[in-house]
Amino acid sequence: MKYKVHLLFPIILLSFLSKEVSAQKILEVNNETEFKNKFLSTVASQSDSISKYVQQSGILFLRFNINDAGHVDSIICSEKQPVKLINVLIETLASCKFPPKETGKNNKYYVLPVFYNYLSDVIFPTTPEELKKMTPIIDLENINSYINFDFNGLFKTEETEKTLWGINCVLLPMIRVSRPMVYNHK
Repeated sequence: MKYKVHLLFPIILLSFLSKEVSAQKILEVNNETEFKNKFLSTVASQSDSISKYVQQSGILFLRFNINDAGHVDSIICSEKQPVKLINVLIETLASCKFPPKETGKNNKYYVLPVFYNYLSDVIFPTTPEELKKMTPIIDLENINSYINFDFNGLFKTEETEKTLWGINCVLLPMIRVSRPMVYNHK
């Protein structure tokens, strides 16, 4: 009988975890300021885990649509790396709900530029080992996960026969995300 109980425990635990993961909090957004504040606070709540995996800075562009119900869909990021940060940004954006518009009026794209800075304190390397720690690890067996010539289709070059790189979109104000501040008290 003990054997059966031990088999059921992981199944019960997994069922609770899957409900927790699938229950995504919806961020109701009514204006630009509210969107920026909710977006930043949601990303900031995961900033510690992002800081462990992302040790760089740069700019990402997120292209998306808003459907007739006000939900964000068709999210595309301009880059492939850093994966951890991109996943958090996409999940956060997908959880946003805007006021619904008239049917068929939300057919334009929105582009959200995100500046990120997860660099640690500036430390000048003095040894080859320190320099190696600062260098991103690139898997040469899967170089396509790093090289991104068409920005993941952000500019829809396949539809314009590569003669024009651009889309009809609303360019949103840039959002800045960064690692938590660390204060050293001595």
